[in-house]
Amino acid sequence: MTPNVPPLFYLAAALFVVGRFLVRELRERKLVLSRIFLLPGVAGALALYLLVLTASLFPKTGMLLAGETCIALGVGSAVGLAVAHFTKVRLGEAAGTVYVLGSGITVAIWIAALALRWAVRFALPLGDRDASLSANAALIVMVAAALGMVRYRVLHEARLLRERGITTPVSAA
Repeated sequence: MTPNVPPLFYLAAALFVVGRFLVRELRERKLVLSRIFLLPGVAGALALYLLVLTASLFPKTGMLLAGETCIALGVGSAVGLAVAHFTKVRLGEAAGTVYVLGSGITVAIWIAALALRWAVRFALPLGDRDASLSANAALIVMVAAALGMVRYRVLHEARLLRERGITTPVSAA
């Protein structure tokens, strides 16, 4: 753990994140297809910024950063595919909208990804700023890849629903 940070802080942060995933995933939410990649795009831009910043501040982390980025892209894509597989999609009432609903499984997948990130964090030596910044950049890469993959699969599913002739909203049952 980081010096001077009480263990209850980590517990509170974990409970907050788990609660957020529960609320977000277990409640149906509306997505506008024309803006479906806005959030992954912002996360991707932030990831790119952090990668460039880390590489410029700590040039010796180049190989570490490249490896972490490749692993994060792979893990993030896998997380995104898994979440998308267990997410229900239905067409919205208005053209160009869909409703998505996660499940207990999607919550568990997101929590497992978070636990993996925390395991990496606690495996790093205390006070190693360059490794910590590199791991944080990789986390944002993972989140951006996961969000991008989920949104891509939602868009694909919406297109399949339209191609099957399901143009009216599907009941949430």
